[in-house]
Amino acid sequence: MAGCFPPFLPCVNCNLAFTVSDADSIPNLDLGSNLYSNAGPDVDLGPASGYDSEAVGFESISQSSKSEVDNSTQTSEFAESGVGTQTNLSEDRGASARPEDVEDEEECTSKKNYSPRRLDEFLRRVVPAMMEQLEAGDGGALYDSSDSEDGEVFLAAKLLQEIEPDDSGRSSHWKSAGDIKPAEVLGVTWSSAGNSIAVSLGRGHHDEWCQHEGLIRVYTIKKADAEMFYHLLDISEKSCVTVLKYHPSLAALLAYGTISGEIVIVNVRDYSSGTRSSPVLGSPQGFHDGKRVTSLRWSDSALANSFLAMNINLNGRRRAVADQVLVSAGCDGTLNVWQVNVEHQVFQNVISYWLNGSKKLPRHDITCFDFIRVSPLRSAQEKISDDYFVVGTSSGDLVVCRFKEYEKIADSSAVDPVQEVLRNVSTCILDVAFSSQESHLFAMVSTDFDWIIYDVQQLAPVRKVSIQESISCATWIPNYPRLLLVGACGGASESRSAKKHYLSVYDLSNGRVDIEGLEVHRGNDELVVTALAVKQAGSCRVAAGDSRGALHIWDVPLRQLRFAPEDFEF
Repeated sequence: MAGCFPPFLPCVNCNLAFTVSDADSIPNLDLGSNLYSNAGPDVDLGPASGYDSEAVGFESISQSSKSEVDNSTQTSEFAESGVGTQTNLSEDRGASARPEDVEDEEECTSKKNYSPRRLDEFLRRVVPAMMEQLEAGDGGALYDSSDSEDGEVFLAAKLLQEIEPDDSGRSSHWKSAGDIKPAEVLGVTWSSAGNSIAVSLGRGHHDEWCQHEGLIRVYTIKKADAEMFYHLLDISEKSCVTVLKYHPSLAALLAYGTISGEIVIVNVRDYSSGTRSSPVLGSPQGFHDGKRVTSLRWSDSALANSFLAMNINLNGRRRAVADQVLVSAGCDGTLNVWQVNVEHQVFQNVISYWLNGSKKLPRHDITCFDFIRVSPLRSAQEKISDDYFVVGTSSGDLVVCRFKEYEKIADSSAVDPVQEVLRNVSTCILDVAFSSQESHLFAMVSTDFDWIIYDVQQLAPVRKVSIQESISCATWIPNYPRLLLVGACGGASESRSAKKHYLSVYDLSNGRVDIEGLEVHRGNDELVVTALAVKQAGSCRVAAGDSRGALHIWDVPLRQLRFAPEDFEF
């Protein structure tokens, strides 16, 4: 059936009308009659459409609705960059020489005239300038030690200067029981800037009442020579000066105590220039019972504020901005707190502490003391009472006190601050110190080779370090709380002579630190280290006085020691 219809004719069976694209090519086309007149009689094509009406158009309706979405994009801004380059210009040059132009080396040497006179002039002109440059440069590499392959550090101290006692215009020897005995160094102290040092010369032991004239010598550094100390002035006293201390922040303020119980404050700058009529300020009479002053300490700002507030409450005295607080201790068993103002000539007692005065016990011979370090940044769990202080005595007693909690003493203006007495050693306690990192810990060192760490909350030893040397004096090294500097003699090393005294540095964890060059000797004389002072001002400077009145100053390279964070705590 499909073959009976041309491809452009309508399909009769499905009643669909097709649009003919080329109508002119079909002749006799009548849409109202039979479509083809030439069809056979047996074929009934039917009508052209199943509808009698005209064709109707309609719009298509989508079954699923979709929202219209518009998108727009824009390219980034167009940028243009350019780089200019230029090639290198090269140039080749050549030279040629003829054999006759080259002189023989021997002939060239023979033609030159090396005059000894001209060579001598050259060396005289060049060598001094070269030596000055070497001395002005960093000479630490010549003296500081280097690390070895196995990681050990070898340290060598550099002796900067030895100051011998000068007898010109001042006698440094006194007659005692028919013997002439030399003056010894009783105390050494550094100024806050490290450019001045004060030394006390006198006699440490007296068989009878002291009739010697005390002497303080002050040395300073000149700008032209930053390594050498030069004599600045002498301060004389009626009796031996047993202890002296520079103020930690006011460089010119020097305090010292005498064997007769007097305490004096001197403004070194005014004393040397003579600009003031009274540069010396003395303590009132009657304190320390006229006995030897053994220790002095300037209070820091936190401790000074506490004592000055106590002075207002106890004595009703007003305070000034320039007021300072000085604490003194003596062999009479008392500690005195002083309000000091050099500008207004104020030297007043704030409070006097008498150890075990309420118990009527024998008086303690105080050798050293220290106050707790106050830190407001510690947490509530770490904070303890900020009024603790410890006192060391010549009998080995370690006395724990509190300066805000005390007991009044009958018939005395002094008070008793003692909380506990610890008796763990039987010899003289040389020094005590609280930790600056862990405020509840403090350390003490005695002459029986013991270095003991205590906890003030437990009042019991925490750690003990044995020092295998005979100790004459000791002090802690600033900024290194685990390092102790001692004046010792014999027993530590086979290489050291038993008659040569020297300084030793001890570490709390590792024991003795080997540092070469800290010996104190003069020929074959046996010298004893009698006083020590350490200053950290860029480098570590150590000053030591001996029993012959000489002062030795070293530069110790402690910065080469390797420390872990825990090494800066007790």
